[in-house]
Amino acid sequence: MKGAWVNLLVGLVVVGVSIPLWLEKVPMNNWYGVRIPKSYESDEAWYKLNRFGGQAGVVVGLVITLIGAACLVWPPRSEALALLLLFLPAFMMMPLLVAVFWYAGRI
Repeated sequence: MKGAWVNLLVGLVVVGVSIPLWLEKVPMNNWYGVRIPKSYESDEAWYKLNRFGGQAGVVVGLVITLIGAACLVWPPRSEALALLLLFLPAFMMMPLLVAVFWYAGRI
């Protein structure tokens, strides 16, 4: 049950921090946003990468949130699955990072 709440809350936080990036509301800075060398090349690169990262973050965050909500309704039947659920947000962030680096290579 803890894993379900962790996923639900982490997913909502990821969505919450991703929306301003998607809407290009975050100016270039050193602490919030997609902070890879490519994003610091220009304001245009910053906003393109952060818009993409924000969109991807919203998608990933919604998936994590939905999995958490589903697990509240249908709890995992094994302890191993419940433990795996605790680490799901970290695993879900990996494709997000890969997508951002892929996109950075394209712009």
